[in-house]
Amino acid sequence: MTYQCCFCGNSIQGKQPRVEIAVGLMDGGGTQGLYCHGACLADALHPSVPAAFPEAGTVYMPLLDEGTPAWRPVEARKVAKDRYLIPKSVLVPEDEVWFCQPGSTVRCELHVFQGGMVGLIVVGT
Repeated sequence: MTYQCCFCGNSIQGKQPRVEIAVGLMDGGGTQGLYCHGACLADALHPSVPAAFPEAGTVYMPLLDEGTPAWRPVEARKVAKDRYLIPKSVLVPEDEVWFCQPGSTVRCELHVFQGGMVGLIVVGT
């Protein structure tokens, strides 16, 4: 199925990452679904707009010493507005150097990855 991005107007085809936005109708009669590229949504949001971060799931840990930007998806649990706890049970692969170690509480921000996927990256402690 092909969708049209509500920001740029271009099509979102096949397995290309997309975001669905449900807008509540003023008459209380339900919602209107809108689709967009993740990158278009990130470009359209003002930095002061609060984002709704999920309670638990995957955050992307920056890998150090890789030569190019790289991230490892890791399990995390929300503990505050934009803060997540990386469980101590998460294992760091022997050949990777992570920005923070398991057991750390980290600060996350929305990030648009190459290809348009939107996810939470670790940006601090």
